[in-house]
Amino acid sequence: MLAGDMDGYPLIQHLCRELETVINEQGAHFTGLESWHPNETWVQRYRGAGAGVTVHKDLKRYRLLIAVFTVKGTATFTVCQNRVGDTEAVWEAGPGSLVLLRGPDFGSVDDGRPLHAVGGPSHGERISVSYRMNSRPESRAVA
Repeated sequence: MLAGDMDGYPLIQHLCRELETVINEQGAHFTGLESWHPNETWVQRYRGAGAGVTVHKDLKRYRLLIAVFTVKGTATFTVCQNRVGDTEAVWEAGPGSLVLLRGPDFGSVDDGRPLHAVGGPSHGERISVSYRMNSRPESRAVA
């Protein structure tokens, strides 16, 4: 959903504003981060172990940061060395966790997007809320 579409979702809108405030205050020493203003929100539900996301990089249009909150369930996040999926770092994201992924231009790095994968929930479902700054909102992806 686009930022203007969040009016019917006050808690998601409030979380976005709080996150934006913290990122802009705490990240002031990173070049350009003060200009991070998410304009796209995704709420996603993953059901079953096979419902993860394979090795990928998020699109270049998502500038600076992608912030992903897990609100229900758990998932394994893996930062990968290559497209085969060799592990560089791995951790479990559970309810209340926040994963921040680098986007293009973060910290004056032209393109430091991490190659990563997200496992499906080991049981039940996982629900996440993510915030992105889409530099081309007219061409936004529909999830």
